[in-house]
Amino acid sequence: MESYFAAAYWSSRKETLEECTRRATCFLANLAGVSDTLRGWREKSKSRKKALTQKMISIECSDDVRVMLEKGRNRRDMDRSIIEELGFGFGLWNGEAGSDEAGLSVRCGIYNASGVSNAVVLNLPRSFDPASGKTVLALARSFIDAWEPESFVLTTNRRNREELIKAEAKGENWQPFLDVALYLQQPDILSFKAERGDLVYELNLGRLFLSRSLSPAD
Repeated sequence: MESYFAAAYWSSRKETLEECTRRATCFLANLAGVSDTLRGWREKSKSRKKALTQKMISIECSDDVRVMLEKGRNRRDMDRSIIEELGFGFGLWNGEAGSDEAGLSVRCGIYNASGVSNAVVLNLPRSFDPASGKTVLALARSFIDAWEPESFVLTTNRRNREELIKAEAKGENWQPFLDVALYLQQPDILSFKAERGDLVYELNLGRLFLSRSLSPAD
């Protein structure tokens, strides 16, 4: 069975702890409305047994999210001072096993940091239905509404690796591609052409493309 992931990316954007907390809290609430498997989050640990002892993050309590983001700041080795430009972050697990297991990582508030960008990556449970247009649209909106990213992609790990290898072989940078879903902001929209039958939605400051192979989203 294929493994899918959904991810949002954006370049330098300086944001405060409060701003990132607001976005992350909104995002977790959005995910809970997409699927029952995308709730019940708890912080990742070195082992499953230890992770299960962690309390579940309350999507109604922004204090839980704020504490996680603050704890996830990067610090210098020598004096343990905070590296401001590397922002905030956390990693979560949904507490499930087998086909319902999911993982989430968040890095936000990163700015002026060479080679590092903001990213929210959700490793979807194998039970997730990538053929449901309604579910895929709801998932995409949960990312786009909360984070206002420059791009969003929903694809398989295999397809993503293939695209990366293809780009490297040509000596090119990774190029946006549509597998299940793809969102792009201006001006990147202009470089991508949807195929006949693909669904197109105007969202926020960009455009969301859904594969024509999906069931109706509306």
